[in-house]
Amino acid sequence: MIRTTAGVLLCIALSSPAAAQTALPKEGSVELTTTFQATFQAIVLDKEFVQSFYDAYGSALAAKEGGLGDRMTARCLGSARFVKGKFDGEFGGCEYTDRSGDKYYISYSASGTDTPGHTISKGTWVGGTGKYAGITGNCDGKRYALPSPGAGRGASLVLSKCTYKLP
Repeated sequence: MIRTTAGVLLCIALSSPAAAQTALPKEGSVELTTTFQATFQAIVLDKEFVQSFYDAYGSALAAKEGGLGDRMTARCLGSARFVKGKFDGEFGGCEYTDRSGDKYYISYSASGTDTPGHTISKGTWVGGTGKYAGITGNCDGKRYALPSPGAGRGASLVLSKCTYKLP
């Protein structure tokens, strides 16, 4: 019984935000995998031009456990346009939150590729709170469309390579 209780307490301690945090290097690079699900709304401006916006929620994992961006949640708001049925560009902003409640913010733009369902994105860190206050840097990403989880919804996987600097 004592062993079981000690094991449970150890698991709780190791899964707490304080145990998961490690000191981040003041600058570096990170590879992130983020999955998103989004709801969409669109307005057809004419038969050749559609403007849409979305609200996306997701979660991120860093390639290196404990690295910047590891095990964070994300929320993004964005807008995309389609001209003559083809993707014509996108922009938006994201808020990432870690286990302790600290956040960083990214502004991004995206463009299509010759492969349907693939998008190239460019992101810039525009600030943060707590340990991320003053963060700067850039991310290059590739987004892959996943099967829709339902009407008016989308899903995607984003693979990003980022560099950052903290004050």
